[in-house]
Amino acid sequence: MKSIILTILGSPLLLPTTSFSGDPYIDNQETMCTEWEAIYISCSFSTNTESKIKVASICAKDNKTPNSGYVQYRYGIPGKKLELQFPKNIQKPKEIFKIYKSETIDGITQALRFSTGNNIYSFENRGLSSYRLVVRDNEKEVFNKPCEEPGKTYLVDYAFDGIPAINLGNKEISETEK
Repeated sequence: MKSIILTILGSPLLLPTTSFSGDPYIDNQETMCTEWEAIYISCSFSTNTESKIKVASICAKDNKTPNSGYVQYRYGIPGKKLELQFPKNIQKPKEIFKIYKSETIDGITQALRFSTGNNIYSFENRGLSSYRLVVRDNEKEVFNKPCEEPGKTYLVDYAFDGIPAINLGNKEISETEK
């Protein structure tokens, strides 16, 4: 009996596997991240053109603090076409990305945001709802779609280590500036 228990406990099939993306169940080929990058969030969106799936991903590497590693937003068709990458060059995320958190009567709201030019990109959730990608151009909402599978459709906990987090208390996230 002891040998059976030791065999089961020592079995490599039961040991958790790790990948650079931090989640062995996410296929990097379905995101815009590379296999050696962490996936902070990755959302798929159905498009009406030729049944193509577009993906928006926040990818990171060596990002343990806001002053280390890099974080990038990428949008396009995985393995085929990169339509937008921000920032274009690898940079520390301290002054680029921010996570906003607020606790209102509707529940906890979180948003990972960055801005480029007049555009604000925001992966956000409100209360128990799922994450959405919202894009605003000069305060006008131009894109608002829920995160769909495949991908990592939620903001991972370790993103809070590498991206500055701002607790707004009971203020709405929409009240924040760029």
